[in-house]
Amino acid sequence: MSRGMRSGARAIARLALLGLAACGMPALPWSAPPASALDLKLSLAGAGSVGAVASHGAGPSVALLEPFVVHLDCYRRDGVEVDWAPKVEGADFQAEIEALPELPFGPGHWRRTTLRLRALRGPGELTLPAFTVRARDGSIAATTEPLVVTVTSVLGDRGGAIEAPSDLLVPAPRWPYYAGAATVAALLLGLAWHRWPRRPRPRPADAVQLPAHVEALRALARLEQASRTTPAQIEAFYVDLSQVLRVYLERRFGLRAPERTTEEFLRELDAGDQLAREQRGELQQFLQRCDLVKFAAQVPDEAAHRSTFQLALAFVERTRADRAAGGAAGVPAAAAANAHEVSP
Repeated sequence: MSRGMRSGARAIARLALLGLAACGMPALPWSAPPASALDLKLSLAGAGSVGAVASHGAGPSVALLEPFVVHLDCYRRDGVEVDWAPKVEGADFQAEIEALPELPFGPGHWRRTTLRLRALRGPGELTLPAFTVRARDGSIAATTEPLVVTVTSVLGDRGGAIEAPSDLLVPAPRWPYYAGAATVAALLLGLAWHRWPRRPRPRPADAVQLPAHVEALRALARLEQASRTTPAQIEAFYVDLSQVLRVYLERRFGLRAPERTTEEFLRELDAGDQLAREQRGELQQFLQRCDLVKFAAQVPDEAAHRSTFQLALAFVERTRADRAAGGAAGVPAAAAANAHEVSP
């Protein structure tokens, strides 16, 4: 900083101090900047430094709840960083704290914090604990002396030991009212439910399990109308078509087809005698067509779609439980979907 700037800062500091004095605030506890890099003083409004007074056992005398003002003056030399935010701990005093802006003072800065205090217990002596300010790096610290406050009774000699009252007219808790209202409402609802006339509930009809071939033919009829114009729609068509036939095989012959791969299913099929050799060949051809679309990304044309669909439809028709082997095949899906209504 140049000499002119330092002179300007000192002039501003002197004007600030004169302004504080004009406002009736006590003078600074230092006649000159302290020699130490960090200092902290406590003083009473209208009195001198309290540190010297407290060391002799004397302190302010105030009435219960009577406000009195304490100043905390903190000085730090330039280059010393502090976190200074004093608080009044304990339940003996009520405090209103106001911190003034920091001002230049000699080779450092000075800040005043004003505490407006009220004693909450008495009569007797109460101790305002010491305040400490520390450098941010922890290298140095400054501490005030504890302040002993003598609290007198507002009743004079006739008053015994009393305490300041707590908050008056504390609102009563509301939860008992809410709990009572909820209990009454629950009782009224229970009574209304008990006295409400009840209509006899109709018994649900017994669930009828449709034959496997009826469910398969209905699913094929719906699938025949599905759109097959985009690759995604074609893949979905073959996935659904394969699933319909796998579910039919599981329900019709007890084969665990839905959760097995085509190879695993065909090996199980060869080891059993549920299907004739011709039916096994048709089933293998059908499943391989579906797998080429699902796993090899083939995109067949519409003629291939219909041919694969007819394989599935013919297989269901020839193996349905209500017909002998070699029965009618190739029945249109829309008509076969209602086969359970014309066949016992």
